[in-house]
Amino acid sequence: MKCKLLIVVAIIFNSIYAQSQDYAIKLNLDTAIEMALNNGAEMRIAILDVERALMDKKSNNSVGLPSVSLYSNFNHYYAIPKMIVPGEIFNKEGNIPVEFGTKFDWNSGLKFNQLIYSYSFRKSKEIMDNLVSLSRRSLELQRDEVIYSVSSLYYHISTLNGQMAQIDSAVSNLERVYMLSTELSKQGVVRRVDADRVKIEINRLLLSKGDLADVNLSNIALLKALCGVDSSIEIEVNSIDNLVAFNSVSMDNEFSQNLDLNSHQIEILKLQKEITSLNYKEQKNGFMPTISFFGQHYYQSQTNKLDFFSKNGADFYKSGVIGLSVNIPLFDGFLKRDRAKSYLIEGKKIESILQREKMLLDSKRANSINILDNRIQHLIKAKESVDISDRVYLSNLEGYREQTVSLTDLLLSANESTSVKIEYIIHLMNYKQAQLEFKKLFNLL
Repeated sequence: MKCKLLIVVAIIFNSIYAQSQDYAIKLNLDTAIEMALNNGAEMRIAILDVERALMDKKSNNSVGLPSVSLYSNFNHYYAIPKMIVPGEIFNKEGNIPVEFGTKFDWNSGLKFNQLIYSYSFRKSKEIMDNLVSLSRRSLELQRDEVIYSVSSLYYHISTLNGQMAQIDSAVSNLERVYMLSTELSKQGVVRRVDADRVKIEINRLLLSKGDLADVNLSNIALLKALCGVDSSIEIEVNSIDNLVAFNSVSMDNEFSQNLDLNSHQIEILKLQKEITSLNYKEQKNGFMPTISFFGQHYYQSQTNKLDFFSKNGADFYKSGVIGLSVNIPLFDGFLKRDRAKSYLIEGKKIESILQREKMLLDSKRANSINILDNRIQHLIKAKESVDISDRVYLSNLEGYREQTVSLTDLLLSANESTSVKIEYIIHLMNYKQAQLEFKKLFNLL
């Protein structure tokens, strides 16, 4: 009985596994973007960069907090230091070496330090604030890059799917023509070679579809990697003509309103310039004083024998000190001066790059508006050509049935119809790509 039960369970699991192998995830664009943002390695790295910048900021701010530590020092002077004193002190002539101290001493206690003022520390806090802002802006830039990459790849996959769907439609139409020509050849109305010509055209289209499918396999594998989907899982992507309703194609007037004129790249360069400026100021004013408050409370014992814990051993004496420390650097071998000059040069370099990027951005934005408008006009014309080619093909098909149109003309119109539809799909992709580029340039992703 147990054996039969195990066999039934195995059959059920095998059936479920087989069904799961045939199952494919239908992946729309929004889901693909969401998966890439949540699972993509690029986003995880960018998020970790932000977290690291926040931790670096906390670590730097800790310098301004009081530091407290316990300590214990044990020293064994196997040769006690000597000091030369004038012999007159002891009514003798010349200098006399005198030993000061004991063989063993032990100090244990607590000490603390509190920074009161440091120009360098104040500037480092501003630098860390800007580094956190820089990492967050880099995260936003990476987010846009992921959305752009996934969307662009998705459009390419959708375009190839649309092209293959058009080829399937063309093959289906030609198969009907093949059946018609075969029937007419049996009736002696047309030659047998007509059917063979149609078959050759069908095979040519199927070979083209195979080439497109090979390209799409690579694209789908890359999309899986971007979205964090296991390579063994099958995904389905709609054809691009299902993504775009023709009556929704326009310049999208909302694009022209409330546009952010500063791109993430421009803002990153501005932050880099500010950080460089702060580093320059820190080095230039590096000779400002550093003021600290310090204190120490400890117990000290000295003896010539290791009898710190014996009953009649050495005594421990309490001692303590508090004070104010002022440190003013005077000369460091021109280190700060040279570093300041280096940061000054770096700032000028970033300023030049910033001006160049602003000019390029303005040019790209103006160009993207013109390209988007041109792609819309091309799409309108391509749609018109599709409608015309369909009418021509249907007219020639009817004429071929009535033998008023030659097979050559019918095949030409069929090829033209397929080519025009494939071109229309390519124009759809060009339109979506131009729209995507526009959104990226104006921070609308």
